[in-house]
Amino acid sequence: MHAVRIVTLIASVAVCGSALGQAQEPVFRSFESLQWEDLGDGAQKGVVLHTNPVTKATEMLIQTPKNYHVGRHWHSANETIMVIRGTFVVGHDGSNERAELTPGSYAYMPAKMVHDAWTKDDGAMFLVTVDVHGTSTGLSEPERPRGFREYWDTAGKAMVLSAFAPASTARAIY
Repeated sequence: MHAVRIVTLIASVAVCGSALGQAQEPVFRSFESLQWEDLGDGAQKGVVLHTNPVTKATEMLIQTPKNYHVGRHWHSANETIMVIRGTFVVGHDGSNERAELTPGSYAYMPAKMVHDAWTKDDGAMFLVTVDVHGTSTGLSEPERPRGFREYWDTAGKAMVLSAFAPASTARAIY
């Protein structure tokens, strides 16, 4: 009976995988080859590592300077954060508690949860993943962090995290 369930599960996964379309290729990027972009505020830098062509889930690295505040914002997609270097302190609306994330620490922010973050004297570098196509700060103009806006990637195929909005590709959707 277990063998039938396992075979059925594997077949279901195979059918779903083929229904999603094209086969994906692995991606390998050395840290030295990354081309960092200013995130629009002259302080943070980021680089998109990969965007899934089917789901539009996007992984990116962000470097934030010491003693920096990432203002209140939200995303229309779920967001995960994995700290690689430094300290990243994260808070969210509905709680006065702040989580101090150090290297190896993880955070998950559900879609539309308003949150902000701070770095300490060592700054921070972290991996961010958004799980679906499209993100938004969603806050009124005065509340938006500097440099945050939505934009389409250079191929015009994926909405990318709002902080990665080079002036040449930005478009207002608010």
